[in-house]
Amino acid sequence: MADILSATDGAIPSAADAMARARDRLAHDRIVVNGVALVMVSMQDFSQGSRTGHSGRLVAWASASVALACVVVLMTGCTRSDQQPVSTPVSSAPSTVQGPRSTLLIADAAGFIEKVTPDGVVSIVAGNGDNKSAPVPGPAIDSPMHPYDVAVGPDGSIFIADYNGYVERVTPDGMLSVVAGNGQNPISSPRPGPVATDSALLPMGIDSDASGNLFIASFGLIVEVTPDGVLSIIAGTGIISGAPVPGPAIDSPIDPIAVAVDKAGNLYAADHSNGYVVRITTEGVLSILASPSTYATPAPSATMNYGGITPYAITVGTTGNVYTAEYGGPIERMTPDGAWSVVDDIGGYGIAVDRAENIYAATTASVFQITSDGVRSCVANCEINGPMKPYGVAVWPS
Repeated sequence: MADILSATDGAIPSAADAMARARDRLAHDRIVVNGVALVMVSMQDFSQGSRTGHSGRLVAWASASVALACVVVLMTGCTRSDQQPVSTPVSSAPSTVQGPRSTLLIADAAGFIEKVTPDGVVSIVAGNGDNKSAPVPGPAIDSPMHPYDVAVGPDGSIFIADYNGYVERVTPDGMLSVVAGNGQNPISSPRPGPVATDSALLPMGIDSDASGNLFIASFGLIVEVTPDGVLSIIAGTGIISGAPVPGPAIDSPIDPIAVAVDKAGNLYAADHSNGYVVRITTEGVLSILASPSTYATPAPSATMNYGGITPYAITVGTTGNVYTAEYGGPIERMTPDGAWSVVDDIGGYGIAVDRAENIYAATTASVFQITSDGVRSCVANCEINGPMKPYGVAVWPS
């Protein structure tokens, strides 16, 4: 870290110089403490005025008229002024920085899985920043990966939809293994059978049910992988063009980009390219919940003018509400009685909801929280041109 902290007579380097060197360091090197890669960013401190931050050595700081960023990595102290942080301007509504109400996992396409705690601390739990190479079984923080989505299993394992053609599992003790996919061309159909790692996949979205079964949105298909590694196709024909057809899900075209499972085991899928939201029952029957002709009203702001639905992400709350996010906006909610409404115009590439129905949206630039009473705030990667590329988000079970 001397290259980041060095300055004449031990002075703190200039803001621009320090941040440039810090970002370069974070982009290319992991900082390892006792064998664990650790990068923590205390965001909550930035929103609460002058105070001593979470433990960690100040390695870089930058202050402008409205911004101060602090990257912390080792065990000392970090302080700040009363200046306010910058939020990425991705929406018309005001956004602030604070910790999320629930602990989050972020699928960072830059090559990491990060955890964000309610006190605003971000830590790396998987990935080494190489998003082009095949995953390597062993310590999760040493493995390449290209995360597009993330889910948490009933035993606390983390499951990663890796765009390089794999699904990885990270155990609670931090060990990574490949549970599905072989990294081959996903145009070739997955191979149902007892060895899920024999199959070609293009994992875009992932979710887990209460029994630990995984549901994976791949190229023109939705596949299920059981805890013992058996893969089966539960929806889709491999054809991505054309409207989904109600009836047996395995006979219907579909282009799934995201999936979610409710507590009864019903599956929901966002078909982005065709503009549909579908439900698949535990018996394998597909029905259409939203189509290109679906309009969500009333709009919460005058800036909204959306014609239909192009869902990128989907999640289900404990009350049975279904939430979708369209990239560039909006977030929409369908109640159990089938009524659609717009929740927020922020949109997103990934979406999650906690037990209190607080919504979390990953926009590829930042992660935002929309509370159950409609207040939005930025909770991760809130600085302009921040190091993360948040594509997916999941709530750590409380």
